[in-house]
Amino acid sequence: MAGMEFDRQAFVPASTQTASPEKPLIHLISSLLLVMALGLVCYVGYKVYLVNQNNSAVASASDEKSCFGFLRFSSGRTAL
Repeated sequence: MAGMEFDRQAFVPASTQTASPEKPLIHLISSLLLVMALGLVCYVGYKVYLVNQNNSAVASASDEKSCFGFLRFSSGRTAL
């Protein structure tokens, strides 16, 4: 085939082409930062959940005490 010209670079596998060494490093760092940010959000959410759970337990205990306090007898027993 004397008259045909081929672009031989089109048939070179992608693994042998030169890649920029900075691009994978940027992807690695950005992925690591994303995972760390997600972990931080989960940690802060968990702490907020624990604080809310403790506050609601204290609030419900004080509500229970105030609601049923009038049913107490002088000896400390509760009415049924």
